[in-house]
Amino acid sequence: GPSRRREPSRLALPSYAPAEIASMAAVQLLEAGYSLAPNVGRRSLEAALLSTWPRDVIALRNAHLARELAQRAISSRNARLPLGRLQGSPLLLTEPDLRLDAAHGLASLAEQRRAVRAELQGLTGMAPLKAFLTQLEAKVEYVARGGDPRLLEGCLNIVLTGNPGAGKTTAARLLARWLRAHGLLQQDVFVERNALELKGTHIGWTCPQVKEMVAASMGGCLFLD
Repeated sequence: GPSRRREPSRLALPSYAPAEIASMAAVQLLEAGYSLAPNVGRRSLEAALLSTWPRDVIALRNAHLARELAQRAISSRNARLPLGRLQGSPLLLTEPDLRLDAAHGLASLAEQRRAVRAELQGLTGMAPLKAFLTQLEAKVEYVARGGDPRLLEGCLNIVLTGNPGAGKTTAARLLARWLRAHGLLQQDVFVERNALELKGTHIGWTCPQVKEMVAASMGGCLFLD
């Protein structure tokens, strides 16, 4: 009989468009019990998406941004309302909750990128760090121009080696800020721990401490010194 194919079939799924990501965010808000004000629709959610993240970040994180967009809107509403009014207020999201302003949008992100780039250029030495981030920035720019976002996927674990005083801690903190400013980290979280902080005070206590530390850094950066 005819020979069977040994290679697996491949399905290349296209990335979601910003309008589709906004629709996902709207559904997630509805499922969480929230509703949009009459003057706020899915186009407003799409505008919030496009004003918060550049195209390279949207291409890289795609549908994952739907949940973050919804969570940002909810967090913004909760921060806007006085504590005494939170319980009795309807779960309604208004235009200010989408934070369509320069303080939280692309202008802020661009300023973060400029600041971290200026700090990097101002460092004495650090040639390996500068070369590494220059190569990574070229990949980010390539994806922003329409390149395959899978280029930015993969392991982001980095081992920093060097003698005491070589700048490993400075490099780690700068790396975290750079990765966040370029959308490679989902959360603005930097957890720093040394060996003594990982050790428990009695047998069996180290494991829970490590688990708690890892959970606290999920989506962000964990630096083990």
